Amino acid sequence: MRTYRFVSAGLLLVAVTLGGCQLAPTRIPEPPRQPEVLSSEPLRIERGCEVDGAVLVEYTVLQDGRTGNIEVSSGPECAREALVAWIASHRYAPQPADTPMRFEWILVTARRGS
Repeated sequence: MRTYRFVSAGLLLVAVTLGGCQLAPTRIPEPPRQPEVLSSEPLRIERGCEVDGAVLVEYTVLQDGRTGNIEVSSGPECAREALVAWIASHRYAPQPADTPMRFEWILVTARRGS
């Protein structure tokens, strides 16, 4: 009788364990797609505009493909104005919903031929 109880308890434990495995997702969901850029003006930085470190740029791609809520973290005014104008010029493919975006921008300068 005791052996029967241990076997029953063991079978129950195996059934519960296997039942939990069936709740696992069958496939991993796709990561969200980045909005597709259709057009933008070139980024124009004034000569002599110097930036130390990275500049954080945050904005929203609106449903109609325009950009809005453009915010640029600390940096010289010349860089901030250029980045705002550049992001404002972007046009994206229409979106199902407003999409927040962000990136870090770093100005790299070098002499020609170096």
